[in-house]
Amino acid sequence: MRSKLFVPGSRPELFTKALQGQADAISIDLEDAVAPERKEEARANVAAFLRSPEALASTKLIIVRVNGLDTPYFEADVQAVAQGALALLNLPKAESAQDVLACCAALARAEELNGVTRPIRILANIESPQGLRLAHEIGAADPRVAGLQLGFADLFEAHGVARREPANVHAAMFRLRMAAAEAGVFAYDGAFPDIRDSDGYLAEAGMARRLGFWGKSCIHPSQVALANQAFGPDEQELAHARRVVEAAQAARAQGLAAFAVDGKMVDLPFIRRAEAVLAAAAEQGAPAGASAPAASAPAASAPADPAASAPAATPQPNAAALPLAGVRVLDLSAYIAGPYGCTLLADMGAEVIKVEPPAGDNLRKYPSTLAAESRAFLGVNRSKRGIALDLKQKDGLDVLLTLIDGADVLVHNFRPGVPERLGIGYEQLRARRPGLVYCAVTGYGDSGPMKDNAGYDQVLQTFTGICVLQGPAEGPPAIVYGSVVDYYAASLLASGVSAALFERARTGQGRYVGVSLLRSALAMQSARMVWADGEPREVGRDMRSGGVTGIHPAKEGYLYLSANTPHFWRTLCERAGLPELANDERYDSVRKRAEHAAVLVPRLRAALAQRSALEWEQVFGADVPCAAARTVEDMFAHPQVRAENMVASFEHPALGSYRGFAEAVRFGGAPAPQPFGAPAFGQHSAEVLAAHGYTPDQIERLRALGVLL
Repeated sequence: MRSKLFVPGSRPELFTKALQGQADAISIDLEDAVAPERKEEARANVAAFLRSPEALASTKLIIVRVNGLDTPYFEADVQAVAQGALALLNLPKAESAQDVLACCAALARAEELNGVTRPIRILANIESPQGLRLAHEIGAADPRVAGLQLGFADLFEAHGVARREPANVHAAMFRLRMAAAEAGVFAYDGAFPDIRDSDGYLAEAGMARRLGFWGKSCIHPSQVALANQAFGPDEQELAHARRVVEAAQAARAQGLAAFAVDGKMVDLPFIRRAEAVLAAAAEQGAPAGASAPAASAPAASAPADPAASAPAATPQPNAAALPLAGVRVLDLSAYIAGPYGCTLLADMGAEVIKVEPPAGDNLRKYPSTLAAESRAFLGVNRSKRGIALDLKQKDGLDVLLTLIDGADVLVHNFRPGVPERLGIGYEQLRARRPGLVYCAVTGYGDSGPMKDNAGYDQVLQTFTGICVLQGPAEGPPAIVYGSVVDYYAASLLASGVSAALFERARTGQGRYVGVSLLRSALAMQSARMVWADGEPREVGRDMRSGGVTGIHPAKEGYLYLSANTPHFWRTLCERAGLPELANDERYDSVRKRAEHAAVLVPRLRAALAQRSALEWEQVFGADVPCAAARTVEDMFAHPQVRAENMVASFEHPALGSYRGFAEAVRFGGAPAPQPFGAPAFGQHSAEVLAAHGYTPDQIERLRALGVLL
C-alpha cells in the first residue's frame, strides 16, 4: 500500500473515480471532511458505494475513516460501512487499548448485522501525545489491528510543534515505527499538507520509507505518483530482487530450501520479498502492499495484514512464460477429477496449493506397489505445494480464509451443502472475494434428486451406459479401466476455470464453475447422445466401424488397425499382400466392409500372421493408422514421447527420484515447464503459511493445536 488517496465522504461522485486511479488504496473520510449536517447523507452514500459492483470487484484496498468514539456518529458509521468490500476501518484519535477494544466490539456487532463473515481489520490513527506514548498497547490490543498511522496535524500543530521541521517529523516517525514493530503491525505515514511542494512530500516520504513505513497518505491525486515513486523499488533493489528470484527458481529445481545471493543466505521470506518488489514494479497501477517492508504478525491465528495485497504467486521455473502465470489455485479436492484438473492448471503456469485434511487425500491410501507413496497420488498431483489443515477447527477455517484472500481460484469436491456448513460456499465467498473463480466438482451435479449421492468413475460409467456399450453385444457390461470419466472431468475443470479467468480479466468478476462426473460421462458420449424424433429406443448408437478396424493378432503381439478412408483401405490391402480386395466394389466403403466382416477379417488375420506387430508398424508406416499393443512402461523410453517432453524426472521426500508424465499441453513461444514432484503429506504447511504472513510462533501454535499438520 504505497499510496492511499484521501476522498471526502461528502463527494460520492469521486468514489469510483478514485478507485480507477493509480493509488493502491482509497481512504474515504466521514470525519473531518464532512460537516455535521451532512453526516447522515455521507454515511448512506459510502455504505451504498461499498455495496456497489465497482467496490466489490475492485482489487484496491478500500478504507473508511469513521467519526471518533466520543462522537454521536461512531456507532452508526461502523454499522453502515462494515461491508464485504471494506478492507480497513480507520479509527481516528486512538488513545488507548480500550479505544481499540470498543471499536472491535462495534465492528463485531456490525459484521453480524450485515452478514460479513471475515473480521474487518483496523488502521488506528495516532494523533495525540497520549496515543503516541501508548502506541504499542494500541497496536497490540487486538488481532484486528493491522497498522498504526501518524496524524501530524493534531499531534504537532495542536501542541505548538513545528510540522515542517524534519527533526520533529523524524522523532515522531521513529517512535511510531518502533511501537508498530513491537506490536507486530505495520506503520503508515500521514498526510503532507502542501500539495504544491513535491520536493517536501518526497523528502518526508523518503524518510518514512527509510524507517520502514509501508506508504504515505495522499490528500490530492497529484501526490499519488510521488508516493508510488518514493515507496517503489529503485534500480538497485530491482536488480537484487531479480537475482534472488532467478536463484530461487534454480534452487527449487534442485530441491534446495536455502541458498546464497550476493554472499548472503536467502530463504523463503527473502524470496517472497523479492517477488513482491518485482510485482510492484511491474504493476504500477495495482495494489502493492506486498512490497512494503515486512512487519511481524501478532500472536494470533491470523496473519499481520490479510487485507493487504496477497503474496505473489510462486511460479514453477519458466512458468512466467505460460498463460496462467501469476494465478494462485487452492485445491481442496481429493481423488482424481478435481486434483488432476488443478494439475492441468499447474501445467499452464498456475501456482497450486493442495489443502488436505488431517487424514490426507484418500488417493494416498489406494493400493500401490510403491511403499512410500501411492503411485496414483504421485501421478495426479504433480507441481503442487501441499499443506494439511483441520477445517473442523475454527482456527483451521480462519487459516483457509486467509489463503482464500490471496487466491484466484478455489476447487473442491465436497458434496452439496458441506461448503455452506463450513462457511466456504460460493455465495459466502463471493461476498468476501468477488473476483474468486469457484469450482465445485460433484458426482451428479448440485441439484436434482441424486445431488447428494457419492459419485465415482466406474459408478458413473455404469450409470450412463458406457459399460453396456463397452461390453460385447451379447455379453455383460464391461468397465473401461483407467478412470476415463475422472480424467475427462479434470479436462472440463481446467477449461471451465480458464474460461472464467478470461472473463474475470475483462469484468473483474469471478464465476461459479460446476463440473460433475455425470456431465463428464455424458459429454464423452456426445456422439451417442442423439435421439431423433420418432426413432425407436433400440438403435445403433455406437461408432464402431466393423471388424477390419480393431485389434488383430499378429505373428507376435497384437496390432490395432484403422482403415476407414479409401486411401487407408487401399494401402492396407496392398501392403498386407491383399491387392485384390483394394478395388473390390463389395468392400469400397466402411459400411460394406462391416457387413462383410465375416469374410474380410479371416483373410486379413491370415496375412497379419506373417509378421510381428512391430514389423507391421514399419511396413504400414504413416500410410495406415496402426499401433502395436504396448505396455505403459514402453512409453517412458519411446522416442516420440521423449521428443515431445512428456516424461520428466521428479524428486519426492520419501520416495526419492521417479519419472512421470509432465506436459499435457504444449504452448508455443514458451519453454516447457519444469514440473516438480507431488507433495508429501503436509510438506509445505509452514512454508505456505509463512508466505501468507504467519510468524513462526503462530505456525507452531497451530501445530500444537492440531490445526496444521
